[in-house]
Amino acid sequence: MGRLVLVGALVGTLALNVRASAPALAGVMIRGAGGESCGTWTQDSNNLFARSLDQQWVLGYVSGVAYAINLNLVGRADPGAVTSWIDNYCASHPLEPLAFAANRLIDLLRVRVGEPR
Repeated sequence: MGRLVLVGALVGTLALNVRASAPALAGVMIRGAGGESCGTWTQDSNNLFARSLDQQWVLGYVSGVAYAINLNLVGRADPGAVTSWIDNYCASHPLEPLAFAANRLIDLLRVRVGEPR
């Protein structure tokens, strides 16, 4: 019974901390460029500084997931290829958060290295 109350309190606390300004992916709050839209990613292509920050966020996010699941997702995908893939995805999905685009890329890379999603 004590564990149930603790879990309920934790879930309630987490629910109160959700903010509408950043998307939640499976209950995880996304901060930084990943919380911006794909439309912003596309617009940032005209601003070298902003584009560089966006690219570093995506590369760091994908690398972090690869580290967390102990799978070499980015071994054969150079930064230019990652950027091109995100460019194409975001052009077709301008309203989605950049984090969603990065997750779709991760899904593709997992399949390429033989790891099911």
